Amino acid sequence: MKLVLWALAAVLITLGLATVLLPIPTGVPLLALGAILIIATSRAAARLVRKQRKSEHRLNSAFLWLENRAPTKLARILKRTRPRSNHDQKTTVIRRHLKRRSNNQARS
Repeated sequence: MKLVLWALAAVLITLGLATVLLPIPTGVPLLALGAILIIATSRAAARLVRKQRKSEHRLNSAFLWLENRAPTKLARILKRTRPRSNHDQKTTVIRRHLKRRSNNQARS
């Protein structure tokens, strides 16, 4: 399934690049949909986008704009790439630790 989604993303990005300069506004939406498919299926891509959003304020602003206007399912994918604060990272680590601990206790 992942391979099919990546192939679809590649087709969307290729069509987006081919039509970006046309007067009909199809290029950018196709590029965005292709990028969303890749982000949805790849943790590495989501981390890369998160890192870029953290360092590039304008990119982060554009993603926030998209998150607010996108349908719920697409917005949820984009929100996964939000830059995390140190507090969020610590909370995530603590949650993982507690989950592992409860899983180990359940097995015992």
